[in-house]
Amino acid sequence: MHRVSVSDHSGKSPGSTVTVHGSYPGGPEADDSGAWERRLGRIWAQQLRQRHLGPESTVVEIGPGFSAKVGFGLAEVGFQGELILVEPNAPALRWAADAYQRLLPRAAVRSRCQPVPDAGSIEGPVAVLLANHLLDDLLLNAYVQAAEGDRIFGAMRPGAGCPERYVEIWLQLIHAPDPLSEIADRVAAELASYVAEVQPACLILNDYPSWQHNRSGLGLIHQVSRRTMRGLQRRLERVRPVSAHVQRTDSGDMLWLISVIPDNTRRKAQS
Repeated sequence: MHRVSVSDHSGKSPGSTVTVHGSYPGGPEADDSGAWERRLGRIWAQQLRQRHLGPESTVVEIGPGFSAKVGFGLAEVGFQGELILVEPNAPALRWAADAYQRLLPRAAVRSRCQPVPDAGSIEGPVAVLLANHLLDDLLLNAYVQAAEGDRIFGAMRPGAGCPERYVEIWLQLIHAPDPLSEIADRVAAELASYVAEVQPACLILNDYPSWQHNRSGLGLIHQVSRRTMRGLQRRLERVRPVSAHVQRTDSGDMLWLISVIPDNTRRKAQS
């Protein structure tokens, strides 16, 4: 189950902004949470098809939380390889592992209840390392003590609004620009370190405005996440033998950070 099969034929120049036509037809506000998850799953399926993900490859998802958006995407492309879920919150990890196994009955779903970058290396080649709307959670988790983070993220539920304590702490953080800037730099550094350790053939991250955040008065989170994503891009260009670029949807609401190791570079690294 450790076969790598991913390629990128976009032909885009490093650092370019790419429009992905039709991949984000509006926000989740008009949908129930289940419909939004399935719709975003189709967007993930489109991304995975563009990278030609092999059905029996190894995929690592960071921070699924109480969400199966990526799982819906993997199910749509017929994934039946090894899926490793890296999630530091035990209740969220149990929920995600169960949900993904139901969506992917022919896949081997494995769990690592550890934070990034402590999750360590992955045995065998990794085709895709991915994460959906992860940066805001990493930023908050870097700001609070571990026990506090466990309580906050453990209180989340599928489709539910932001927990009260989550909103309180983010409001504190938004109004503390100096610590927030330091935290954004640290999160970008830790993510880049984890990518360097796992050495995936392809990295796919996204970020988009959260309806739940906006409803809770936390719209500025998206700006901080994008700043963190730009910092991650700059670091990836130094630690990987391939540049990263951002893909933007028609509406400009969803950004994708994608970094692919060319086939010839990957073969040299594995020889």
